[in-house]
Amino acid sequence: MGWGTTCGALISAIGFIGLFVPKEDQGAIINELMAWYQQASFPMYKPSDMDFEQTVANSTLCHVSVTTFLKKNNVAVNSDEKTERCAGVSADVARKTAELLNAYFDNQFTAAHKSEGTDTCTTCHSNDIQGKDNCITCHGEVGEIHDF
Repeated sequence: MGWGTTCGALISAIGFIGLFVPKEDQGAIINELMAWYQQASFPMYKPSDMDFEQTVANSTLCHVSVTTFLKKNNVAVNSDEKTERCAGVSADVARKTAELLNAYFDNQFTAAHKSEGTDTCTTCHSNDIQGKDNCITCHGEVGEIHDF
């Protein structure tokens, strides 16, 4: 669907959507899932009682999502907290995917989320921009690059 690289939980969910939804309807559901992921505070589900703060990635990119979490919680990339967080995110994405598919098959699906931060990207990139993710998360305003 032109998103570029993503969190692995999303890749699995997109494949699952592709198994059950006709091609002409997949885009709307996938776009809703991706936009929801950008704005969600993760993890909603915590497999254990580990104590850490949820974070909003404002991106579907794995490295942005994870690094935002690591910095907010001051934990290492190989920490138990990071493993726990990714397990929770995987559960959250599976749940949201099931909700979207149920709504689709009940003829109740409507998109509620919009990918933010891409409206002005085409001023620099014309129509050759790759992806639909929030460009400002990594690149900032025109000419900036954010440090994760």
